[in-house]
Parts: sequence; C-alpha cells; structure tokens
Amino acid sequence: MRPFITKDFFHKYKHLSALAILLLVIMLLIVVGWFFKPREYSISGAIMGTTYHVKYITKRQNEAKQHNIAKLIYAALSDVDNKMSTYKPTSELMRLNNWPVNKPFKMSTNLAKVIKASLYISSLSDGFYDPTVGPLVNLWGFGPQSPNQQTPDFVAIKKGDKQPSIPEKQKIKQAMQEVGYQFIDLNMRTLTVIKKRKLYIDLSSIAKGFSVDQVASVLDHLNIHRYMVEVGGEIRVKGKRLDRKHWRVAIRSPQSNVDTPYKVIALKDRAMATSGDYLNYYNADHTRYSHEINPKTGFPEKNNIASVTVICSSTMSADAFSTMFMVLPREKGRDIAEENDIAVYIIYRDKNDKGAESFSVYASPAFVQYLT
Repeated sequence: MRPFITKDFFHKYKHLSALAILLLVIMLLIVVGWFFKPREYSISGAIMGTTYHVKYITKRQNEAKQHNIAKLIYAALSDVDNKMSTYKPTSELMRLNNWPVNKPFKMSTNLAKVIKASLYISSLSDGFYDPTVGPLVNLWGFGPQSPNQQTPDFVAIKKGDKQPSIPEKQKIKQAMQEVGYQFIDLNMRTLTVIKKRKLYIDLSSIAKGFSVDQVASVLDHLNIHRYMVEVGGEIRVKGKRLDRKHWRVAIRSPQSNVDTPYKVIALKDRAMATSGDYLNYYNADHTRYSHEINPKTGFPEKNNIASVTVICSSTMSADAFSTMFMVLPREKGRDIAEENDIAVYIIYRDKNDKGAESFSVYASPAFVQYLT
C-alpha cells in the first residue's frame, strides 16, 4: 500500500510548512511583545492631610500585583505619617515633643534622618529655617495646636473660613523662648536626641518630601525605574514617561485665580518642591500674613517672595530648602544658593508703576539648565 505522506508530498508542501512556522513565530513575538510592552499604572489616595499620586511604568501587571504595590506605597507613607505628624498625639515626633527636657529619647532611624537633615539646613541658613518654630506656627493660627484649630499648614485657609487672630506681642515673645534648633542634641550613633530646653519640633516643612523619597525607594526596590511620585505638591521623578519624553512638572502661578502654570520644567531623575505665600495665609488689618514664620522675629516673613521652587536629588532636601528660601532675606538667599550650588527659582511679588501687582524672578546658576 502506498503511504499517504511521501517525499513528493514534503517537497510539494514544504514551503507551506515554512510559512506556518514563520506565522507561528510572528504570533509568538506579538504575544511576548504585548506582555512585556511597558504600561503606565496610576495610584492615588489621601494621607497626611493631603493627597498623593503615583505613576509608574513597567511591564504588564495583573490586578494582584498592582494591589500589592499600592499597599506597599501606602504603608511607606503611613509610616512617615505615624512617625512625624504633629496632628497625631501618638506619633513618634509628638512623643518626643512631650518628652522631658535633658532626658535622652530613643528614635527610629527615619525620624533621626529627618531631624539630622533639618538641623543641617538650620545651620546652613543661620537659623532662618528652624524645625522648632512650631510654637510660633501654632500661635499665628497655622498649626495643629492653633487656638483656631486650622487645617495642616499645606492646606490653604480659604476666603470665608474663620481667620486666626493676630497674636499679642507678649505671647510672641514667650513663644520665641521655646524656639531654637541649637537646643537639639542629636546622636546618630545611638539614635538618641536630647532637648536642652522645652521645644516643639515641627517637621511639616520636610516630612512630606521625605515621604516622597520613601515611595521612590519602594519602587526602586521593586525594580521599577520609571515613575513620578507626588505628595502634597512635592515631586520626584525617575526615567522617562511612557512616550519616552522627560516628565514635565508645572510651577504654579502665584497670581490669584490664574490656572495657567507660571513655568513648566522638564525633569529627569530629580526632585522638585515649591513653597508659596499663596498656599496658606490670611488677611487682617489690610496685611497679608503667610504661614512662613521667621524664627528670628516671630512674625510671618514679609520679603515679597511669592514662590520658591527648588530642584534637588532628594525631595526631602528640596522640600526643606523651598521653605528656607521663603524666609531668608533676598540677598542672603541668593548667596546661599550660589555658594552651595542649589537650584532655586524665586518669584517675587512686586508692584508696577501704576501700583498693580507684578512679578519678577531669580533663577540661581544651578537652576538655569532647567529653563532651556
């Protein structure tokens, strides 16, 4: 009996077999490409009295994987909140604030890192930035222990809200007796801190930035190297967007009722933070009082600085530096920026010849590269 499949059959149809194999290979490549093609995922929520938004780019993930990453991010943010919030009486920072004077307080590594960074910036600014300014912040109505019980200092006091009262000069003088970063004795080797006099440490000007860095560390640990993390306006990016372009971050206009960004910055592997007198203030007796308190005077600073944007390698530093430059005198701020190669962009609130509001800017030499 003659076999059905013969040599002639293979010879006649071998081109069809090759075509089938080629089609199969193409289909496999399409499936593999579909599976490994980078995709953008988004996570958002509320924490620390504000919101957070995370975008990250990686290969295709199932819902379980996405959910696990969201849990890890929220856990990192909650850890910072539980350690450094002044709005939680049981936080590690509030336990330190209530700790007896001249008695060592054992800290977590993260709290010690943030206090160390805040003390460095305090020293650099000659005390214009001071994490112990909390009593004055509360006195002026911008903190958790404000008699007006206002919201956190990065939430604006809106028109129509109850406005804090202007403190009496004697109360300001008393509050300043509990201010002074130099009265914090930090030992990083033993992770202990001693308050040399009664102090109220407020890390709200640096903790949010640190929380952004913590989320970035989570993503790095998961081998995700393209992302944008934002917590309460403080931002850190790595890699490029899904379209392979740099992440673009807007600097908000300090002008009231203007939604158009003042400037848009392209960032790569950097962190950016912005502070402004438009974020939290109130008007009383025809005077604008911002939450940026000068620890040297005990009063909200009046240096005509409307906004400060700082770009650094860490969001923790950018966050604290942006507050520091808001309080520094104009020339001293510029000197510090240029001597320490800090990328800072300052918007000044001025008046034109007709008395109308106008703005001028200063970009430090280190910031100029981001304007091109």
